[in-house]
Amino acid sequence: MTVTPWTVCGDTFNYAGKSYPTVQISNQCWFAENLDIGTMVFEIDGQGTSCSSIQKYCYDDIEINCTTSGGLYTWTQAMCEGQTTEMAQGICPVGWHIPSDPEYVTLTNYLGSASCTTYRAGNENYCGAPAGDRMKSAGLCQDRTPCGDSGFNGLMAGQLYVDIYTFEQSYRGLDTYNLLWTSSKAIIGPEAWHSKLAIDRGGVSSTYYFSHIASGRSIRCIED
Repeated sequence: MTVTPWTVCGDTFNYAGKSYPTVQISNQCWFAENLDIGTMVFEIDGQGTSCSSIQKYCYDDIEINCTTSGGLYTWTQAMCEGQTTEMAQGICPVGWHIPSDPEYVTLTNYLGSASCTTYRAGNENYCGAPAGDRMKSAGLCQDRTPCGDSGFNGLMAGQLYVDIYTFEQSYRGLDTYNLLWTSSKAIIGPEAWHSKLAIDRGGVSSTYYFSHIASGRSIRCIED
């Protein structure tokens, strides 16, 4: 993993041949783009877990979708080779890590109504509006305001969905929602918490329900 030193949050961070904008939101410093690192593999072939040869899915197995919206990673690839510790570096650069569920909740509560709790359970459990709209890129809020003013610049990148019961998988949700992995794994079952932005919702959903660790989802890095 090649890293070019940077100075302060708000500067561009160069990582593995790509430049990422960064943004300070309260006391947190975030990548202001979904991570796009590694070699594209096809959904039918599966994805590895090594951080020495990172692999990514691109929506519909089309590489330009990674360029536009970032790579899609299984939780085990994002965390690297069996790591399960919250706030692990994973596929993020040195000095950065995969955000935990509490870190995403901190972000949501700062930007919204401060009504979200950590480690929520249940499907489509949205809270914290207008935090979800503020975390999106401008123009993705269906005329709700405020919209896209946080600098987080969330895109509706979709996911590679894996059914937790049948293990069937399919790409879905492009231009509709973005699921961002956290480094927080559910205690029971092969699931992990995510943070979800949806084009038709002003809040943020955070749950481990229907979040199979083999699903392909987006990654944001947060500074240590």
